[in-house]
Amino acid sequence: MARASAPLLAVFLLGMLLLLLTASSMLRAGYELETRELILKQASLTANSILKSVESELNSYLYWASSSVMYEVGWEEGSENEVVEGILTRAMMLENAWKFSNVQLELHLENLREFLHWLPDGSLEIRGFLPASAKHVMGPEAFGLRLEVSGLPRFRRLHQLALRLSELHLTPNLIERLNENLRAEGLQVEVLGGTMIIRDLWAHPVLVKR
Repeated sequence: MARASAPLLAVFLLGMLLLLLTASSMLRAGYELETRELILKQASLTANSILKSVESELNSYLYWASSSVMYEVGWEEGSENEVVEGILTRAMMLENAWKFSNVQLELHLENLREFLHWLPDGSLEIRGFLPASAKHVMGPEAFGLRLEVSGLPRFRRLHQLALRLSELHLTPNLIERLNENLRAEGLQVEVLGGTMIIRDLWAHPVLVKR
């Protein structure tokens, strides 16, 4: 009887061993899958977080760069086209400004021109979705960067006003009357050393000289 049961016991033990090996393999595969999903989720969060951070920094930079360009162009008696080109030039300087060891960032700032809009009040707005992307080395990728830059000086209004006033003889009395009319718009006209200067008092310091 003992001799007959020995083969059965061996088969039973072999079956148990195979079962344990199979269970161990399944547990290991499940753990590896769960770990990979966790890593990919974290990589996706990292890519999205980086893109949002760049979005905030880019919008802030574009506001101050645009205001600075307007001041420089206005002081040099330049035009609104020069303002646009100046902003685009400043923006392209940021094409490779952000570097990350685990995320590849593509901003496509060459498309920025289509997001620059002159508003009816003469100010410039930068608004839209830039086709940017942030790709993690593990694979996950985040897309789209929202541009929201407003409250910029009313350069076009200042420039057009300067062109009209440059045809007039600006006496102190005329300047006083002009400023009374322009006060509601937050604009100011003055003549310094024979040079007419128009300021936007509601925005970041900017002027147009003529």
